Amino acid sequence: MEHTAGSSFASNPIYFDPENIIILTIEGGCNAVASTMDGLAMLSRKYAHKIHFMSKINHNELLT
Repeated sequence: MEHTAGSSFASNPIYFDPENIIILTIEGGCNAVASTMDGLAMLSRKYAHKIHFMSKINHNELLT
């Protein structure tokens, strides 16, 4: 599961919280979550033993 931009979560603002993304990913039976480094780093001690983390190096098209 990938944590996407705000336009994807505008109707569900609780999913702007990285922890809710990780919980949803685990409950959904996914095997990894991709998000920005800061969001994953905040929660790594709590969830790294439960799901694989993949760090995104870009955020939407800002890398260009």
